[in-house]
Amino acid sequence: MKGGNVGFEAARQAGSAQRAPRSVGVVCTDEVGRRRVASALRRRGLRVVAAAPSAAALDRCGEAPDAIVVVLDGFRAEQAALLAVLRERLPAASIVATATEATTREIRDSLAAGADGFVFDGQLEDALAATVEAACSGQLVVPRDLKDQIARPALSAREKQVLGMVVMGFTNGEIAGKL
Repeated sequence: MKGGNVGFEAARQAGSAQRAPRSVGVVCTDEVGRRRVASALRRRGLRVVAAAPSAAALDRCGEAPDAIVVVLDGFRAEQAALLAVLRERLPAASIVATATEATTREIRDSLAAGADGFVFDGQLEDALAATVEAACSGQLVVPRDLKDQIARPALSAREKQVLGMVVMGFTNGEIAGKL
């Protein structure tokens, strides 16, 4: 058994030695925020190729990153536009959004605008690098305590009501009359 564990450990180390660290770009309008995010990523072994105040500045880094971390300052229309621009310019890159606080709707909107993951600012040290890795592996990542709130129900209450009447054999006119 011990020999098997040593072989497994050697294979794991050989596999991890062959894979280069993921390259990450950081977009944050605030210099202190950029440095904080970049430091958190570097401490976890990710390679930060650019830390820029805008998508245009990120374009000038010369290397297309595997992932982009975008620090959102609230979720306004320009934040959604930034995510959409990044998704359009770098379609192969995973995008992880971060914010100090956000509503469930704002997180859902950031995902709809192109983000592959979301991390609250207070969880950067513990969760950001893992979220970047998971997003780069094709996973959609949201904080665990919000997962049930993020997913939209398959049908709204009204849609369920209409479907029930259709199943019962009501015509369109009868359904309209009852609603």
